Amino acid sequence: MSDFSTVLMRVHSSIWLVLVIFFVLSLVYKKQKITPMVLRLFYLIAIATGVSGLVALDYPTSLIVKGVLAIVMMGLMEMTLGRAKKGKSITGPVIGVAVVLVVVVLLGFGVIHF
Repeated sequence: MSDFSTVLMRVHSSIWLVLVIFFVLSLVYKKQKITPMVLRLFYLIAIATGVSGLVALDYPTSLIVKGVLAIVMMGLMEMTLGRAKKGKSITGPVIGVAVVLVVVVLLGFGVIHF
């Protein structure tokens, strides 16, 4: 792995940490609008760095699966925020986000591979 790939993956991992933090902040502070907008900006940055990583690493299958699951997780995050804003139960979507997050992290760090 080249230095560029290593730096890119560290940046990508850091962005995912920021995504999780902004997701939790958006759930806790439902009435304000800035954290969901920042969260959506970081979705785009995560997608861009993820695609760059796929290109740099020559499209390994496990990372393609990770990318698809990550996009599913972003959808679950948005669904959770929408349900929270409407005052509906968010237990199911939060559990879904947590499960998919664990799988994505394990795929990203190579614990799960195929």
